[in-house]
Amino acid sequence: MSGNENIAQEKEKTKNEEENKNEDNIIKIQSVTLRNCLSADCHFGTTNRKRNKKMSSFICAFVNGINIINLNKTIIKMKEAYQAAYDITKNGGKILFINKNEKAEKEIIDDADRSGSFYIVKRWLGGTFTNFKVIRTCSRKLKKLERDIEDNAIQDLSKKEQALIHKKIFKMSKNLEGIKDMIKLPQAVFITNPNDNKIAVKEAKDMNIKVFAIANTDCNPDNIDFIIPANNNSVNSIKLISNLISDAIVSAKCGLKNITFEENNNNNTVRLITIRDAKEKIAKKISAIRAAKKEKHEHMLNKTKMRKINDQKKENDSTNESEEKKISEENGNEKNKQ
Repeated sequence: MSGNENIAQEKEKTKNEEENKNEDNIIKIQSVTLRNCLSADCHFGTTNRKRNKKMSSFICAFVNGINIINLNKTIIKMKEAYQAAYDITKNGGKILFINKNEKAEKEIIDDADRSGSFYIVKRWLGGTFTNFKVIRTCSRKLKKLERDIEDNAIQDLSKKEQALIHKKIFKMSKNLEGIKDMIKLPQAVFITNPNDNKIAVKEAKDMNIKVFAIANTDCNPDNIDFIIPANNNSVNSIKLISNLISDAIVSAKCGLKNITFEENNNNNTVRLITIRDAKEKIAKKISAIRAAKKEKHEHMLNKTKMRKINDQKKENDSTNESEEKKISEENGNEKNKQ
């Protein structure tokens, strides 16, 4: 009997351990509640005329010709997307944030910077994934021009040439600012509106890159790996979901808790302060890399300056020698004439 009891206890322990693991995997995010989704206007879809039939499973009602999204399904999909983003970053992957909504531009940039991710908030450059070598060379050019301005290497140029360089940097940084440090293709993409970024979705599928997307009722869910049915025209809705994805990335990088929000007695959501540790670690790494690059660049500049000085000295010596020869020849000619 005692042996059977021990076996039963061991089985119970293993079951409890498995349940705890499952509880960790099934993320209990307090921000993903009906209250928060409703306050962020996640439930408003498009008009019935624009509805895509493939999104009908996520629609629960029609009010005044507008589709109402089933938020229970939205919450399930948000949790799945959080877990997938967490797993990708845990395995060393990167997620690219893509947004074309001008109103939500600042929120996307903030979330991408906070999580140490790349972002594109302006026009999608065709071939960013399929022709990544060209994009990489363009980003190298941009970084070189920015370095030249920082080191005052264009001071000797004319004002017109300096103005052209500044104009070129402004034009290139519009599209490449968020991806100029991207050395290789990301493992996943987070898109706020797949209808506005159809080329990005197509390129991602061609290159086997996972697609996270906020899909409204007028979107096609076929090419999306992790669909989040919600309103992608509302800034609050985009902000809520982008915060969720960025928190998944931060928690995977620093081993933070999976709970990204906590509720007060007044039901107000407050961000946990532990995210600041992630920012500090990322900032230290970036500053160390930048310092090493600066040292190398300064060393190369000093070398070039010394070469220029030596060349100038040689030229001056040669000119002085030629002048002395001319003077000596003139003096010789004058003596001969006398």
